[in-house]
Amino acid sequence: MRRGISDGAPLYRIPLGIVVLSGRVTRGKVKRSDRVATPMKFTHLVEINMPDNPLVMIITREQLWRGLVLRAEQPTLFVMGLDACEITSRTDDALSRTLRFGALLVCDEVTFTPHQLVHYHVPQQASIPASDLTMTIEEPQPGALFVRFEYDDHNDALETDEESFYNGFRREAYKEADIDTVRVIRELAQQGGLDAPIQ
Repeated sequence: MRRGISDGAPLYRIPLGIVVLSGRVTRGKVKRSDRVATPMKFTHLVEINMPDNPLVMIITREQLWRGLVLRAEQPTLFVMGLDACEITSRTDDALSRTLRFGALLVCDEVTFTPHQLVHYHVPQQASIPASDLTMTIEEPQPGALFVRFEYDDHNDALETDEESFYNGFRREAYKEADIDTVRVIRELAQQGGLDAPIQ
């Protein structure tokens, strides 16, 4: 059974714009500490194919792209604590969504650069600051696929030592979530769920 936020779902499953409140999300409430939101800008790579490991299925760039699109189209498959997602508008290369975490609603915008990157933007809303996440496919040589995850909360303040320590845990949590995204994509590919375009 998928855990809800109030049941202890990891905060890294919640959009960056919520987590940077330096508080915690409960059903219908955002509880803030007395601290100001701290900067959260970092990037990391997740390797997709491992040619030296025969136990790891090779995923094509097309399958990887479809998996990243599916994460935007059907995020409840990937995001623990997310109860529902309504796509409120759609164009050929963008989505507007409303995400529901219990009673908390978060609006975001997703844009696609086909077969290259997916960009998530959470605009400023109520007590949720603006933030961005970009997932970019990199292929330094044929078949050597990586996804670069880039986080930016548009907070240009310098980190204090305390904030750096705190953000270190947050970064590791986001990294684990991104690795889990790749795990789900790999499972879907193994099941044949990414062999055809997303409907």
